[in-house]
Amino acid sequence: MRYDLQLFGEKIPFSKNPVFLGITFDSHLTFNKHMESTIKKTKKRLNIIKILSHKSWGMSETLLFRIYKLLVGSIIDYSSFCATRLSKTWRKKLQVIQNSAIRTIKKLPYDTPTMNLEMYQKQADLVSIEERLIELNSEYMTRASRFQNPLITQLIYEYKKGVGDGRPLKRATPLCANRSIVDTFFNNEEEN
Repeated sequence: MRYDLQLFGEKIPFSKNPVFLGITFDSHLTFNKHMESTIKKTKKRLNIIKILSHKSWGMSETLLFRIYKLLVGSIIDYSSFCATRLSKTWRKKLQVIQNSAIRTIKKLPYDTPTMNLEMYQKQADLVSIEERLIELNSEYMTRASRFQNPLITQLIYEYKKGVGDGRPLKRATPLCANRSIVDTFFNNEEEN
């Protein structure tokens, strides 16, 4: 069913995958289209890192990891809000990109086992993609609840009400990963 929506007297065109603030939405909120474009962007930027890591450029590993964080990590970070909605496949694909960057910067063979990369990941002050997305969501929810963001506050109240009623959650939400923030939010409300 399509609606004839208008804005300022002009019809708003229908889009199956609208883009809003750089986020591509789909009808099921799976963010598949958004992740497809994210992977595409990160692979292009990863090619820049591959070029810069060539010995003729003479860049240090520290500088190359900083460039990775700026060029590639920032794109991945921008997708953190949808982390709870991402399938394991998408998270693995994002991790593959980070692992590829580590192999490139450290000049490791392409078939270096992922387990061996964890040591290099820590040396480069990186965490796994999964941890990073959860960390960013937690930071956002903490700031939003601390400053009483009205949208987040309403979201927290509705989440708490639904969970408090004993309704099972069928799908994970950003608040599921931040349960301690929800509890802290309500503890602070009770104190005031």
